[in-house]
Amino acid sequence: MILDLKELYKKQPIKTNFCECGKGQPSTTMQTTKTIMYYLLELELMNRENSFFNTTAESGQLLMNYESIAKGQETDILSVFNVGDKLTPYEVEFKLSRSNKTMLIGSVKRGLTNLTSKGKLTKLNEMREGAYGRKNYLWTLK
Repeated sequence: MILDLKELYKKQPIKTNFCECGKGQPSTTMQTTKTIMYYLLELELMNRENSFFNTTAESGQLLMNYESIAKGQETDILSVFNVGDKLTPYEVEFKLSRSNKTMLIGSVKRGLTNLTSKGKLTKLNEMREGAYGRKNYLWTLK
């Protein structure tokens, strides 16, 4: 991949307190350097198995925090599975709440999908009645 630094700078300039030549102007070099740093961090997140889906175009430290939270949620989800367990997303949420770990059902579903993609869980072709009287697929440890 070839980086076009001018386009990158236009996309996400970062203001700093550093001045160039004492003229009171933000340093373009520092802005570009910080922009590249954040861009490279984002590339690092994109090039590995992400847990957080950046649909809100977050960047920098905030993006890294969200990724860390999502990875922690996946660890929590895995922790409620025992060998032979077959659980729906709502059962996972319930088991988490009994362990004093609250998680939105959307986060549970995202975590189950990610863990399935990463080969840690298997989505079964079996279903069980879940919340609101609807059938839900079951997941198990791989």
